[in-house]
Amino acid sequence: MRAQIFILLALIVCLTSKGLAQAEPEAALASANTAYAAGRFPEAIKTYEGLVQDHHWSASLFYDLGNAYFRVGDFGRAILNYERALALNPVQPEAQANLRLVREQTRALELAPSWPEEHLAFLTIDQYTV
Repeated sequence: MRAQIFILLALIVCLTSKGLAQAEPEAALASANTAYAAGRFPEAIKTYEGLVQDHHWSASLFYDLGNAYFRVGDFGRAILNYERALALNPVQPEAQANLRLVREQTRALELAPSWPEEHLAFLTIDQYTV
């Protein structure tokens, strides 16, 4: 009888702790989404990154993290997370569109080569020494 009660209590504790563990990432995701909606992007990034570190990966998590990085101007990490989202869900039109947009933005930031760089690139270093 005592063994049955002990097993029942152990089962209840295991099921309850599993339910709490599943509720924790959902609460963290809701907190991050609230911070993002309020414009507190660094706070949202920190919470999203915590979820990623805890291996609670999903395409929507990486998509949201990419959006937050885009909002703070970190285009490299935005591209990384959009690509992660597309790796988990290749048919996500929002992530594809945002990835295209960020890549266009980064191309706009590239510096044009200077006159010497542009003209010196025609020959190799060996050809210039001759």
